[in-house]
Formats: sequence, C-alpha cells, structure tokens
Amino acid sequence: MSMTSVANPKQPSLWQTFYSRFIAAHPSIVAPAERRQAELLAALSLALIVADVFYIVSISFIGQANVGSAGALLAGIVAFITYWMSRNKRYKQAAIVFIVGFSAAVYLASFILRTSNLSPIIAFSILFLISNLLELRWMAVSVLINAVIAILGGLFFLSGLQGIETVLFPVSMVTLGAFNLLFAWHRESLQRLRLDELRASQKELERANQELQQAQREVHARFAELRLAADVGRTVSQVSNLDEMLSDAVERIRHRFDLYYVQVYLVNPAQTTLVLQAGTGEVGKQLLARAHRLPLDANSINGRAALEKRSIVVPDTAASPTFKPNPLLPDTRSEMAVPLMVGERVVGVLDMQSAQPNALNPDALPAFEALAGQLAIAIQNANLLAEAERARAEAEKYARRLARENWQEYLDAIHAPEQIGFVFEAGQFKALTEETDTPAAEERGLSAPVTIAGEPIGELIVETAEQQQTPLAAELVNSVARQVAQQIENLRLLESAERYRLEAEEVSRRLTRQAWQDFVSTRRSKMAFFYDLREVRPLESVSQTPQPGLTVPLKIRDTDVGSLTVMDVTVDEGEAAELVNAVAERLSMHIENLRLSQQTFERAQREQALRQITSAVRGSTDPAVILRTAARELGSILGRQTVVYLKTKSEAESTEEQNAAVAEVSNSNGGNA
Repeated sequence: MSMTSVANPKQPSLWQTFYSRFIAAHPSIVAPAERRQAELLAALSLALIVADVFYIVSISFIGQANVGSAGALLAGIVAFITYWMSRNKRYKQAAIVFIVGFSAAVYLASFILRTSNLSPIIAFSILFLISNLLELRWMAVSVLINAVIAILGGLFFLSGLQGIETVLFPVSMVTLGAFNLLFAWHRESLQRLRLDELRASQKELERANQELQQAQREVHARFAELRLAADVGRTVSQVSNLDEMLSDAVERIRHRFDLYYVQVYLVNPAQTTLVLQAGTGEVGKQLLARAHRLPLDANSINGRAALEKRSIVVPDTAASPTFKPNPLLPDTRSEMAVPLMVGERVVGVLDMQSAQPNALNPDALPAFEALAGQLAIAIQNANLLAEAERARAEAEKYARRLARENWQEYLDAIHAPEQIGFVFEAGQFKALTEETDTPAAEERGLSAPVTIAGEPIGELIVETAEQQQTPLAAELVNSVARQVAQQIENLRLLESAERYRLEAEEVSRRLTRQAWQDFVSTRRSKMAFFYDLREVRPLESVSQTPQPGLTVPLKIRDTDVGSLTVMDVTVDEGEAAELVNAVAERLSMHIENLRLSQQTFERAQREQALRQITSAVRGSTDPAVILRTAARELGSILGRQTVVYLKTKSEAESTEEQNAAVAEVSNSNGGNA
C-alpha cells in the first residue's frame, strides 16, 4: 500500500484575509507607489467610517444626540465615497473628494453647528494630517487655505472664545499647519534624497553594466581571435612541406584577420640575417624574387623582435617616430612583428600589417602570439621532417651502395661466378650460361626486379601469354621476387659469415703459431721433458731413445705447439687414451694461459720502465742531465751497461748515407733490409 503525502498550502492569516478583502488596491493598479496610496486612502476612509458609526451609535445609545451628529454623518458619507473610489480605478480623485468633503464637514461642525470650542482644533488637526495625501505644493496650498479659514472662522463664528483663547486658537492653527508642512517637507526631502541615491546607484549600475558589456565584447573578440588563430594554426600544421606551409599560412592569416599584408622571415643558420620565406600578394612575390632579407639588428621592427625575443607592436605608423615605411606597402597604418620561438630559440618572425590604424594593437597580441607559437612548432616539425627525409635518403643511398658492393664482392669469380641464373623450361631446371639467351624485351611477359635495399641485383622473368598478364599475376610475380631477394640475401650473408669465420680462424691459428715460435725461440734450452717413473729430466739428457707409445698433440686454436707421449700404451686401451687426451687438452690451455700471463707481465714491465724513465727525465731542462738520467734509469732497469749519446753533424750525415745505401741494395734485391 502506497501513501502519498500532499503538502497543504499555507493558510492566510486573519489580517491578510481582512487586508485583501477591505484594503487591497484594485488589480488594475500596477505601480507599487500608486497601490500604496490607494490602500492608504482605503484604510483612512474605512477607519473614519468605523469611528463615525461608533460615534453616532454611542451618542444615540446614551440619548445625547445633538447638532454635532450632522457633521459626523457628513464625514461618514464623505469617507464612504472615498473608500468606494479608492477600491476602484478612480483612486486619484478619491484623495481630492476626501479632503474637500472632510473640509466641508469640519467647517460645518466647527463654525455653523458650533458643537464646542475644542472640536475645531481636533477637526483641523485631522484635516491638516489628511492633507499629506496631496503633493507637497498642493498640501501647502490646502494647509494655508484651511489655516486662514480656521483663523477667520474662529474670530467671526466662535463666540465662545474669550480672553486668551482668542489668541491661542489662531496660534494653534498656525502651529499645527506649520508642523504638518515641515514634516511633509522633511519627508519629501528624504524621499528626494533617496530617489537621488537610487538614481546615482542606477547610473553606477548602468555604467558598470556598460563596462561589463564592453569587457564581454572584448573577451568575445579576443576569444574569436584565439579561435581563428587556433584554426589557422591547426590547418597549417597539417602541411609538411615548409615553403607550401608558410605560403598557405600567410594567406590564411591575411584573409581570416582581414589584414593588408602578411610575411614570414626565417633566421639563417648563422643567426645573422632574417630571410624572407613567404609573403602575400604581388608584393610578396616581388620581395621573394629579390631574395629579400634583413640584418638581425634593432634597425627594423622584425630585426628588433627577433633580437629582443619579444613582440613589437606599432598601433599607428603615422604617430611612430621609429617606423620606416616600405615603398611597396604605402597603405600600412599599423604593424605587428611576433617572434617565432621554439623554447628559447628564435626561428623566425611573423610580420603582419593592416591598412587601418589601431587594427593591430596590444589587446590582440595574445591571439597572434598563440598563432606564432603554433607556426613556430609547425616550422620546426617541417624542418625536422625534411632532415629526417634527407637522412633517410642518405641511409637508403648508403644501403644501396653497400648492397651493390657486397654483391660485387660476392660475385668476384673466385668464390662465386660473376653471374648466377637459372632457367626453368620444359619441366627442367638448367643454369643460365652465355649460351642460354635471355628473352628479349618484347618477348617478356611479366618481369620484376630482384632488389635488396632498393638496389636491383637481378630480375625475375616469366614468359606468359598476353591474356594471362593480369594485375593479380603481376602482383604474384612481384611478391615472389621480393621473397627471392630476401632469401638469396640471407644465403649470401650466411656464406659470407662462414667464409669470414674461416678466415678469422686461419688468422688466429697463424698468430698463435707465430707467437709460440717467438716464445720458444727466446728460450735457451729445448722445452721437452721425460719422466722414467723416478724423476723428471730434460729430454736432451736422456741417453736412450724413448719407446713409441700413445702420442697426443698439444693444440692451441687448432695449432700444434707440442705433443704428449705415453710409452708402452697401445691404442686399444681406450680408458688410457681418453685420460691422455683430457690431460693434453688441459695442459694446452694451461701453458697458453702461462704464456699470455708472461707476455702481459713483460709488457707491463716495459710500460713501467717507460713511465719511470719519463718521470725521471721530465724534471730537467738540461740535455746533458736528461741523457745521464736516461742512461742511468735504463741501465738499472735492464741490468746492463747502457750508452746514450748525441751524434755530431758529420756522424749524422754518415748515418744517413749508410741508410740510403742499405735502402738502395734492398730495393735492387727485392728483399727487406
């Protein structure tokens, strides 16, 4: 079961109900001030009606009705008419009817009926108060007239005034009237001051509103400029060619921003000159034809913008003392030069000119600086792309040249024939030889080059009928040619790598053999030893000839450097042979390591000796001291007598003649000296 709660509307209070029924103004009265005046009239007249009714009922009940009742009845009638008029559209006439009718009732009750001496004072006091319903000037007239009538009526019609009362009555009337006028004037002054304050506040609000609207218009204008700049920057950044991109950019900027002339300068690599790269219209063509350029200095707007790395704006060229007009652009009235920055580096300048003064001003600078930033990035991207294209072209050129050289080296008629080819015909493969004719160009059906890194090294030819030469068949031939190129390149690389490996191993063996020959030649005795189950002796000291046995070579990098022989062992003894081979292998490795260690040690000794000699002779500038020190250090290191001396001129000439003679003999013999 669902329950729905409905909020009860707020019930009006008793006062609100009474107000809406008996006092509220007519719905046709819209203005708040007029509604308040009509409601005030309704409240006053209604209160007067109630008071008159209460007065008449009271005096009738106590039986003291007199002539004053006629005045109260007249006041009640006037109050009723006023109340009726204030509740409809005639509320403006209700105030006049109320004042005039109440005045008549006051005159009747005060001067004709003569109820008492106090009644005129009370009646005229109320009359003066009611006069506040009128405007200030009409209220002054009403108070003045009623005061005069009250004074005259009191003197001529009120016979009961005696002694001091004849003075107090007119003074009271004047005082009451003056007080009402002063209060009304003060109220009017306050209202006027408030109205002036409201008007001043309204003017201030209107001024602030106008400034806000102006700021909004400027913001919208700047936003539109930024949007145009972003649109232009996004469009030009899609073009990769630098010249095409800049030409399109200047034309778009001139058209979208309604400018007179637009141009772009780029800084040369030496950072000394601004070179015109693009310009709009016929003037731009003429300047480009002249190869127009500007020095990178402060003598021009564009040079100063690039030199100082900030935008230069000339809102009015006629009022600028530094502006230098261009004869080709006589209508320029405002100009802006914005540097094209990539980080902290200036790559160029965007120069814009307008035929209207103040069309290019500092307010528009953010949009054009944003555009210049995008243009600078586009220029950098175009330059990087051009450099990448050049690098790629050079790499491809080098790859083609390397592929051509590699295949020329491979097909050298030594390792492989100078030409390799095969023919499939009549279900058989055969090598392509000089006797085998290749098909002529007009006889070829489909052909595709066999290329490696863009360099053609062969050709795949398929003889087909003309009706079989379809795009699908051509694509198939091209695909096969690509796969053949990749496969034969892999095979060439594999064969070349194998050949180079064998050559490297041969060089390694040769170097090892030469190194061991040099190592053995430096030894005073033969490095051979014999063990006879009792002791190890040099092989030279053995008197008897060793018996034959199991001999295993000592190999280092497949080079025999010695042998290990175990006598009285037959080849059939497999376990002994395996043990001897293992010992020989480890022995070979160990003696090679010892040789390398000794060679490293000797080289380190030589380097240490050289450092010692250099350190010893470095501290002197006297040649004799240097020679003595060198002889001493070298002799102490080598442990031998050392002689160091300088040759005289005659000895030097004799030595040169001897060297020349030796060289001549060597050349004539074809040998080495």
